[in-house]
Amino acid sequence: MMLFIYFLINLVVFTFFVKKLRLIGRGFISLPGVYYFFSFLPVISLLFYNLMAVDMKRLGFYDYLNAITLHTTFVGLGVFFSYFIFNSKRVPSRELLYFSSSINKSTRFFLYIVVFLSFFIFIHQVLVIPKIPFLMIFSDSSVSELTMAREGGYKLQGGLSVYFWHFSRMVFVPMLVVVSFTNYYLNKSKKSLIFFILILLFGVFNNALSGAKAPVALLFLCILIAYISLNGNLKLRKLFMFLLLIFVFPFFVEYIYSDLGLFESIEFFILKVVNRFSYETFDRTLSYFDTFPYNIDYLGGRTNSLFMIFSQKEYFNVQNYIFIERLGSGQVKEHLLNGYANAHFIGYMNADFGLSGVLVSCFFIGVILGGMDVFSSKKLNNIVSFSLYIVMAFIFWKLMGSQPTSVLFSHGALLAFFLLLFFSKLTKGRY
Repeated sequence: MMLFIYFLINLVVFTFFVKKLRLIGRGFISLPGVYYFFSFLPVISLLFYNLMAVDMKRLGFYDYLNAITLHTTFVGLGVFFSYFIFNSKRVPSRELLYFSSSINKSTRFFLYIVVFLSFFIFIHQVLVIPKIPFLMIFSDSSVSELTMAREGGYKLQGGLSVYFWHFSRMVFVPMLVVVSFTNYYLNKSKKSLIFFILILLFGVFNNALSGAKAPVALLFLCILIAYISLNGNLKLRKLFMFLLLIFVFPFFVEYIYSDLGLFESIEFFILKVVNRFSYETFDRTLSYFDTFPYNIDYLGGRTNSLFMIFSQKEYFNVQNYIFIERLGSGQVKEHLLNGYANAHFIGYMNADFGLSGVLVSCFFIGVILGGMDVFSSKKLNNIVSFSLYIVMAFIFWKLMGSQPTSVLFSHGALLAFFLLLFFSKLTKGRY
């Protein structure tokens, strides 16, 4: 009964803000709406008592339920506050009108720079990384070897190169893919189709280099949202086609390393995807609440490099700590020592500051989402800024598994926002 009450409270608050702020609607999904929708999916796990029966006995279970409720409430309040302050108490107008796909010389010049930069970063990755995880998929490499290549080749690389790799696969390449798709959708010419296919093929290979599945799926998700925004609706047949494109690479990677047959692998993969967007996120984030403060005192900002500037305390790799703790007792295999239990950002905020940190951070995340929505929606006067708006929405989706500062800086949310403002100034007039 208690679980249902928590679920009902979150559902009522979620529905209120979605309708009041028009975050999701027919033919569009807003910048805050993408994150707000996906962040609510784990809450649905509360309806399945058989999943929660064991979890209810865990130390941080009700702390986590309170944190979820704070999140649903204060993210919505933060978005509302931004609209109230920055947009004269009004919800931003997001009704997409038909805008010209023509690109002026200045915009085209800077787009070429982005293309060149993306290609340069791609070549840099190929030359710097000893073993390319994507290419290892086609060899006789084991799962442990692939994991070591991914962790050692990407996450443990030092210097600025990692930031540029993130910027490329999270901002530059998705932007180019959506720009080329939008250009083809509006022009329907053979030349624009060929350009879109070439950019998409490059984007898929670039985002697949690390062996991670989500960056490739991100490209097709962005195309899907662009199509819905431009077309105003989506027929069931085309939705099915988009879903195939979104999940074909993740399934391919899973199938290569599976001992199951094709149909058994498909069934297993479907269940894994559903679980990934619901109970797995719930369970992994709950581990943070089990640990803090019951096994370790609140860290006071030690999980975040930005907070450490003020605290002057030693960094605590909480993702790695929780990952190893979740493996249980016994010797940990070498390829798992560098693993990360990425969690919803409220897990990190609780580890640092408890529920008060969750409340404050959720409100500020809502303010940032709402503020960027206000200033971005006023600048959608060309296909580049339109594309960056969509890309930026999915960068914030990374809050489901990253620190807020990482999403803003490392993953490129701020970069995408400033690029949007920059490209909008290169185009005179509105769509």
